[in-house]
Amino acid sequence: MALFREYTKEDQDLVVVIKGLYVTLADVDGTDSTDSILKAMAEALTSPTRTVTPTIVISLTEEIDSWLNGRELIRQNVYTDAEKAYNVAIGFNDENPATLYERARVLIASSKYDEALRDLDKVVAIAGKATLSTPTPSSSSTTTPVSLHTRRPTNTPATPGASITPTEVSPVSLTVSPTSSLTSTETPTPTATPMPASITSQFADRGQMISAVRNLIYGHPEMVLVLASAPDLKYPNLRDYGLVLTPTPTVPVTLPPTPSITTISLEPVTAQVEVGNTTSVQIMVGNVMNLYGAEVHLTFDPALLEVIDADLGRDGVQIQPGTFLSPDFVAKNSVEQANGRIAFAVAQMPPHEPVSGSGILAMITFRGIAVGSAVLDFSTTLPITPGILSDREGILIPATTQNGQVVVIEGGFPAETSTPANMPTPTNTPMPTPPRTVIPTPTPTRIVAPTTSTPYPPPVLTGNGIIDSNVTFRWQWSGTLDKDVWFAVRVGKSPDIPHSQTWTQQFEYTYSLCTLGGKPGEYNWEVAVCRGDPSAESCDRQLAVSDRSVFQFNGWNCD
Repeated sequence: MALFREYTKEDQDLVVVIKGLYVTLADVDGTDSTDSILKAMAEALTSPTRTVTPTIVISLTEEIDSWLNGRELIRQNVYTDAEKAYNVAIGFNDENPATLYERARVLIASSKYDEALRDLDKVVAIAGKATLSTPTPSSSSTTTPVSLHTRRPTNTPATPGASITPTEVSPVSLTVSPTSSLTSTETPTPTATPMPASITSQFADRGQMISAVRNLIYGHPEMVLVLASAPDLKYPNLRDYGLVLTPTPTVPVTLPPTPSITTISLEPVTAQVEVGNTTSVQIMVGNVMNLYGAEVHLTFDPALLEVIDADLGRDGVQIQPGTFLSPDFVAKNSVEQANGRIAFAVAQMPPHEPVSGSGILAMITFRGIAVGSAVLDFSTTLPITPGILSDREGILIPATTQNGQVVVIEGGFPAETSTPANMPTPTNTPMPTPPRTVIPTPTPTRIVAPTTSTPYPPPVLTGNGIIDSNVTFRWQWSGTLDKDVWFAVRVGKSPDIPHSQTWTQQFEYTYSLCTLGGKPGEYNWEVAVCRGDPSAESCDRQLAVSDRSVFQFNGWNCD
């Protein structure tokens, strides 16, 4: 970095050197290790001894300043402003692959996956044009070389398809000189010998750039899902380098699957519900290995069924995430009641490990609104694949889908109950099949006996996700909250019982473990149903409490 403070031959030449180097300084691993050299570049450009053309100085300085500002805003988790800062930097040079790559990271954090993929597509296009040319010295230059050590990124995912495979790169000697293949070939002679500066780059050549793009995409299952469903002509450069997987639509299977076949199915296959009552159907994943992300699309008959919202605290209608995958990132959870469509996409995030076996992906609660048989269809007629499963590296897991149905009946004839003595025995009518058959004959009004179910059942804990010092707790509850009834979320560091308490009427809560000191170790939590005044932080009456759950926390510097 002393190079950028002592080199004073010609300021125009310094601009050439900076532009030849800064394209290799992308913050690939999120450590901001190249901040210092970018700051040194900016300081050199604003030195009072410089005589460079003002337009060049101003534009390049503002580009680097905006770049550094974007990084600082990322550290503060202010992604909207970080995106604006990167927009300014890229406005000065939209061919800088480093700022395009870092803006893609910001867009991913803001769930703007299509925009992020467009930036990464351009990064790959720039990498494909030519290997980045770093400045080389002329024979008359006495400039000291700068050692640029390159390495393969850790935890590189398996290569999906015929794409470039990153390999271990030997240390490269990068000699800094005012001459660069990116601009004039005129070779100035520096008047001072700069001090060497050692930096570590993971973005110095075509292979490293492609590897960084691949790792960023396949480190986010939701990005893989967007890529998998993209039209053939979209993201052409990512496709050319084998970074886009095109899933093959699953073929409906009429025979029961063998245990070796991965399935996406419904349980029960046929559910029955009376008009006005509710029933639950689980979306199941069976016989899977190393599952890390999933996306399903399901259709139903909106004239017969209504989906009950599982999260009243959010806009729209959602279904309930299951317990098989930790819902660290729910990319999509929506119900189009008018069209009868359900979309759900979920992915785990580190430190959670892939899961194998069978389990509940999500749960849907339907209310019957008219008599008939409603098919629940993982429809292959939609312009999307109905079910997508992927592993940690984003590699698709082949799976077959199995449809189901919900039969809605009139009140008075509940399934699998004995017939009252004063009522005639109903005839054995075959189960209706689509298209639905509406029974026009009205039936007598049934007097419903009072239920003995508890109005305040204990909550069911469904998982948690940790980002930095913040842990998001999630749970399910089948009861109904009154105005003065709240969830009390209690957290404690093992072996202490949960004691730090907060109040909410939602079905999830994000809690900062810095409240408990942020120390590493085992923590436990529970959710109680309380009647009381949350402003007083007191539970006047505990109505129910969940089982206690534990989790590991790696610690965080809360200073």
